[in-house]
Amino acid sequence: NAIPTPQLNQTVLARYREYQRVYKRVYETNDPTELATVATDPLLTQVTKDVERTKAKGEIWRFTNISNARVYARAKDGMTVYVVDCVRTLSAYRFSAKTGKRIGGGTGGAYIHRSAVRYDGGTWKVAETVRDGKC
Repeated sequence: NAIPTPQLNQTVLARYREYQRVYKRVYETNDPTELATVATDPLLTQVTKDVERTKAKGEIWRFTNISNARVYARAKDGMTVYVVDCVRTLSAYRFSAKTGKRIGGGTGGAYIHRSAVRYDGGTWKVAETVRDGKC
């Protein structure tokens, strides 16, 4: 039995929002371990490596994003759902992990992000995301 589309879309969007929350947290803590609960490769490896680079520089990122996601397509096999989102970054600041002092950043912009959310190991996880133009 196939899951009705509105229910499936709600589930996928809830998982996408959870990815956004975890993504924010892993940059604030420089600890990518929780990411595997909401992301899968290739995105999982990309973000993990980026967080590790940030940590190696002795930096922490804190940002505030407003998401307005919606489902726009579904793969024929039903195992991948595509989400489009206008992500508005209200602020993004870099801090020294050692001193806690702000060392960069500022107000952000708003960009379209297209993400593939894939059914993986019994749950939906974000597998890829591409930033497009401004929105």
